[in-house]
Amino acid sequence: MKFSTDSKKERDIIMQTLLPKEQEKGIAVFSYEKPTYEQAKALIKGQVRTMKEYTAFVRNHPFYQLPANPRQYYAKAYVSNYDFFDTVPTTASQLAIQKYWDKVHSGEVIRKRYTKKDKSDVPSVKVESTKVVEQPVEDDRITLINIMRKYDILDLCKEGVKTLFTYEELYEMVIK
Repeated sequence: MKFSTDSKKERDIIMQTLLPKEQEKGIAVFSYEKPTYEQAKALIKGQVRTMKEYTAFVRNHPFYQLPANPRQYYAKAYVSNYDFFDTVPTTASQLAIQKYWDKVHSGEVIRKRYTKKDKSDVPSVKVESTKVVEQPVEDDRITLINIMRKYDILDLCKEGVKTLFTYEELYEMVIK
């Protein structure tokens, strides 16, 4: 937020009325430029714990001039969301992710950048023509009847089997 007043005293009065909580905490908020990484951390400390909350906080407090994407804006100083929001990972997956990023930041693990694969790098495969042998397609209903025969339950299910087929289909199956 930029003020049209030139007087430093007037600007300080406006800042005091806008930011009483921050003034009590001793946090300096500069409305002319975006805060540094440490200032941004101090501003959101205790008020924001997730990115979703951070987005709402930025929307509701435009006079703080916080960046919409802190990871990108503070790329050199940004360690992790846990560091920025001053929180601790709680679930096993969060702990694993945190350990991985700690290793990346310490240099133990080298993280490769994602690059799109060039289609010219993919070796071409020559496909020889083959004959396709046609296999008779067995109807699922007939498979069901064969399973019922195998387990000797066809007699128990006669009424249900009658609803699966037409009389013509049943007649053809009896003849076969």
